[in-house]
Amino acid sequence: MKNIDIKKIIIILVVLIGGYFIYSFFFGKNEVSSIDKLETFFPFNSEEGSNYNGESDFTNINNPSSSNLTDLSANSVPVLRQITNTPVAGVIIFKVVASSTAPQEESAEKTNQIIRYIEKATGHIYETSTNSPTQTRISNTTIPKIQETLWLDKESLIIRYLDDNNIIKTFSANLRENELGDKQLEGIFLPDDIQSLISFNNGIFYLLENGQGSLGVISDKNNENKKIIFESPLKEWLIREIDDRYINFTTKPETIIPGYSFLLDTKTGSFNKVIGDKKNLSTLTSNLFNILYSEYDKSGLKLSIYNNKEKISSEISLGTFPEKCVWDKENIYIYCGVPLEKPSQSDLINWYKGKVSFSDDVWRINTETNNLEYLVSPMEFEEGEIDIINPILNEENNYLVFMNKKDYSLWGLKLRKNLF
Repeated sequence: MKNIDIKKIIIILVVLIGGYFIYSFFFGKNEVSSIDKLETFFPFNSEEGSNYNGESDFTNINNPSSSNLTDLSANSVPVLRQITNTPVAGVIIFKVVASSTAPQEESAEKTNQIIRYIEKATGHIYETSTNSPTQTRISNTTIPKIQETLWLDKESLIIRYLDDNNIIKTFSANLRENELGDKQLEGIFLPDDIQSLISFNNGIFYLLENGQGSLGVISDKNNENKKIIFESPLKEWLIREIDDRYINFTTKPETIIPGYSFLLDTKTGSFNKVIGDKKNLSTLTSNLFNILYSEYDKSGLKLSIYNNKEKISSEISLGTFPEKCVWDKENIYIYCGVPLEKPSQSDLINWYKGKVSFSDDVWRINTETNNLEYLVSPMEFEEGEIDIINPILNEENNYLVFMNKKDYSLWGLKLRKNLF
């Protein structure tokens, strides 16, 4: 009897498994479905510190909090406004074109901005405007317990959740109008267990684990024209679109292990380090490749801005995380939620897990002068404590929407000149 060559058998098995993975990825059929058919599921990365219990409450969805109702008319809303008192999973703000008959200056002043959001517990989509407290439900397609939603545009969104088998499901959906004029969600499922996903170059970019690390894939929103453009032995990445060519990769923050931030050139494949050897590193990169980042050193939490043109960093005397901030469209100003108490070394990771919560004021950073401007405190409006996450600016840079991490309620803030 001949001896069995174990090494050859292992090599053959690896080749067969790898070939099956590649075939399934590129030639597997996309599952077209109505999201209404989804069964009950539970959110992944559930947060221990969150007040969200996964239950829907429509009792007050059309009624702002009592403090916001004071002296309101149909065309008047507070400077700081609680838009929902139920948890939301994602939001987009976009402009409604003003009447062409109105004077240009008047039209710019009265331009209506639509705030469209999806409810976390039910998946129902609502919208309101920056000029009116009225709420309108535009889709009643039920999707219970969504974990997160990425809006690609006002009609397209990516919905993510965990199914009963602990598999991360990702659904690329579109708002479609039926014959009765009602809007419903329809779309396709993307591959299971996508680890991270962003909009990119009129499509999407996402990361998959491949057993030995991670694969980065670009495609359109229907998961067609797929192409693997990135491979790494690391699995823990935070990703962000910079423009239609570059993607920022930052290692997930660790208290002990130094973090690094890179730029991926999707055309050439180059992967270049921008910032490195920073403990508890967290970043927010602008479209001009300038980076707001936080780290911990011997003196504690440090917030800095890396100037890509001059290749230098300048420290900012605010104690906050980039996750609480947003760059404006001109890449000059940064708006941030800033905790009243400066976070400690382990607070960033514990904040991710929901074990730590903050009460924030809103500040503005001028990156050209490094001047800091205090804008507003929710406590002054008697709105209680707000732990700001996912801030979004409108195109005119005069309205800020964000979520309160304590309960995932949605808020809006007018950035009027007299606030500065």
